Amino acid sequence: MCNANHLGRYVTVKDYGLWKLTICEIEVYATGNCYDSGCYNVAKGKGVYISSLYTARWPANNAVDGNYWSTNINSGSCTHSNAQTNPWFRVDLWQEMIISKVYLANRGDCCGDQLTNVMIRIGNDDSNNGLKNPICRQGLRAVPQGGYVYYACPNMRGRQITLQIVKTNAVLNFCEIQVCGTLAPNLALGKPTVQSSTVWNGTPNLGVDGDPNPTYNIGTCTHTTSEKNPWWRVDLQDEYLVTSIHITNRGDCCESRLWGIEIRIGNSLAFEGNNNAKCISKMWNVPKGATHTVMCNAGYGVKGRYVNLLIPGDNKILTFCELMVFGTRDKQVGSLLDIGWFM
Repeated sequence: MCNANHLGRYVTVKDYGLWKLTICEIEVYATGNCYDSGCYNVAKGKGVYISSLYTARWPANNAVDGNYWSTNINSGSCTHSNAQTNPWFRVDLWQEMIISKVYLANRGDCCGDQLTNVMIRIGNDDSNNGLKNPICRQGLRAVPQGGYVYYACPNMRGRQITLQIVKTNAVLNFCEIQVCGTLAPNLALGKPTVQSSTVWNGTPNLGVDGDPNPTYNIGTCTHTTSEKNPWWRVDLQDEYLVTSIHITNRGDCCESRLWGIEIRIGNSLAFEGNNNAKCISKMWNVPKGATHTVMCNAGYGVKGRYVNLLIPGDNKILTFCELMVFGTRDKQVGSLLDIGWFM
């Protein structure tokens, strides 16, 4: 067995004795996708952004090419920002994931001390390039030159992973980021639903049937009558810390009916659950046929078993095509001691 996670492209067998070396077969077992055999790298090949680029030869996508064994920047597998205040790098995983670890590989040819004081943020908010999302780690020590380090972020959830060096005249310069994650489950899928009224066969269960088709006549959207304060509710059947909600608006017409909607989360059924805590105050301008992501409490979450949609006012209609709910039973943050260093 090799000593703990050796990385490389070449395997050499050498006999240090006096006898001739003769081999009939060699088999090598390894993982080509991630440093950790128990990790699935959800960042490989995904969308990337960087605050600035030193040269087009070292673009941001080099850091998610899966080539973690190449740490010489001239090999074309590292990225490099300009010297600036608080440089950042962001990878968009394209959908919300449950994150367990984040690996960073440092340059090996020089400048190993540049990858220090790194902050890692994880969440769904892509405004300000994810720099408002919850922190997994901050103030990290230097990653060894030519080596890699992992940071445990157990049960953190998000679509956006942002690295930032909080320092003036700093360079963000590294060779690979790998994110160990799994697809977050939709807590609302197939769960019991109810709404204030139903017309046009727009039953409440269609909001959690797993089909986000935005065309009403397909039979995948809900619909209340025109009434005062129409509402819809899903029972998650357990209390969760709800971090984000995805809602799909109708695409055939009537997209403005969803504008001004309130999302409430809690454990009470008083007033049909419509007085529970707000995930957000009101949501406006959800485009026709689009799926909109809502961050509850800026991604830190709101606890509850029931998720309600409510449109305040007279002569309102509540109609939408799918609701997805993401969260966890416990909000956990990894210990600062849970950091691995490898050369």
